[in-house]
Amino acid sequence: LDIASSIPTGSIVVGRNLLFDADEVRVIEQSYTEPPTWYAVQLDTGDRRLLHRKEVPGYDPTGYVSEAITVGSKDGAPIPVTVVRHRDTPLDGTAPCLLDGYGAYESCDDPLFEAALPSLLDRGVVFVQSHPRGGGENGRRWWLDGMLERKQNTFSDHIAVADSIAGRLVDPERIVTRGLSAGGLLQGAVFSQRPDRWRGVVAEVPFVDVVTTMLDPSIPLTANEWDEWGDPRRPEDFAWMMAYSPYDNPPPPGQRPNLLVTGAVHDPRVMVWEPAKWVALLRETDPDWARRCLFRCET
Repeated sequence: LDIASSIPTGSIVVGRNLLFDADEVRVIEQSYTEPPTWYAVQLDTGDRRLLHRKEVPGYDPTGYVSEAITVGSKDGAPIPVTVVRHRDTPLDGTAPCLLDGYGAYESCDDPLFEAALPSLLDRGVVFVQSHPRGGGENGRRWWLDGMLERKQNTFSDHIAVADSIAGRLVDPERIVTRGLSAGGLLQGAVFSQRPDRWRGVVAEVPFVDVVTTMLDPSIPLTANEWDEWGDPRRPEDFAWMMAYSPYDNPPPPGQRPNLLVTGAVHDPRVMVWEPAKWVALLRETDPDWARRCLFRCET
């Protein structure tokens, strides 16, 4: 039995099923515009029975549109992209855009409903989710083509998405890119490699001092993640990591977009000194721009 999402650009997962001797299974459907809905699905026929729909007071999902498109990267790889907007917001190159990306660990950015997103869409902002190599959206090969010596593909894919939608779908002068943790590394890399592309960059607890961190096996995640990023004790790994590490490749002064960086003193995954020293370096190397670089640290 093939159980697929009935929502365009939606996701479906198996819910909590405590009974093994059962003729139905619980599933959960949702999307960026549709709140989670729980169904019981008959295993022999596929018929669905509605169990529960998350209540979002005052929200009407019919006022929003979520669409899947494909963008070609610079090497021709087809990058999946999800575009979400209010139904009244035109895709004619005039609306501002928030572009989100992650692209690591074979993790899929499945479309999940967030109650705060409609507030952004109601203001005429187009939300775009890129699915670059390094994630798992297109299977194991998609991950392998965005890790270790191929990590640059993740950054190139994200930039290609922005370049493709700029002017064609959204305002090219008002694209803000955002990511968290390994997605923060993505933001640091595209901040350095294409500072002209962004109106602003939001790097949340970003993994940006790649070489130094991966040289320190006393940090909780380092030894476990050499298979993802590389082991800089090996010369070939050191070379490719140094080539993209945001801390080691700041963009030229005078060309930098607005930057918001976050950190947390007690974060056991991205040590607080990573974003802190990156911010310090960036401010020192471009004093005139420094006031446009904000650092918010949770204590």
